[in-house]
Amino acid sequence: MPSYGEKVLAPILQKFRKLYPSVTLDLDFTDDLTVLGKDAADIAVRAGNVPEERVVAKQLSHADFKLVATPSLLRNLQIQYDKSVLSVEDLKSCPTLQFSANFERFSWWCFKNEAWQKIEINPVLLCNSGEALLAATVAHEGLSLYPLWWIEEYLNSGELVEVPFEMPISNRQNQSLDVFILYQQAKYKIPKIKHCVDFIVQHLGRSQTS
Repeated sequence: MPSYGEKVLAPILQKFRKLYPSVTLDLDFTDDLTVLGKDAADIAVRAGNVPEERVVAKQLSHADFKLVATPSLLRNLQIQYDKSVLSVEDLKSCPTLQFSANFERFSWWCFKNEAWQKIEINPVLLCNSGEALLAATVAHEGLSLYPLWWIEEYLNSGELVEVPFEMPISNRQNQSLDVFILYQQAKYKIPKIKHCVDFIVQHLGRSQTS
């Protein structure tokens, strides 16, 4: 994903280049699916579930989704609804910002009665750019859903706060977004690829899955 590549991976690879200046990196940040062994790529980083392809997959990160807003917008909504914790019903009339790709909306989901259920929202803005939606969120335009790694610096600075919600919420039928580094075992024997994989896993790796 471009967002993960720019925010999380790029700073790590900058350190890698300083350590191994003779290695040239050719980076492609894209939402398109890369298939190792078919496409001209030695390493892939992918969000979602462990792939079924015959490749090695190691988990880099695990992040829950957070419903966020600016402190002032949250305060106004809490006053409007006369409650501190918002409900699914409240989201129908809340200003929300929704990610959309190829004119397909990424639905919002809540975990209720032991199952993930789609939430009805009426977004004031639809966009295929996570950064544009984030800018709109910071500008008090609405509530948005992001994995923690995307908005952690905004939460730490206080620009955004997590919105108290009555149940787990996500933009997929899972509470978290896991990110994996993928490579073919045969390619791992090439020193520069091995060094790069090991460096990324060392700095970002959470657990290993093969």
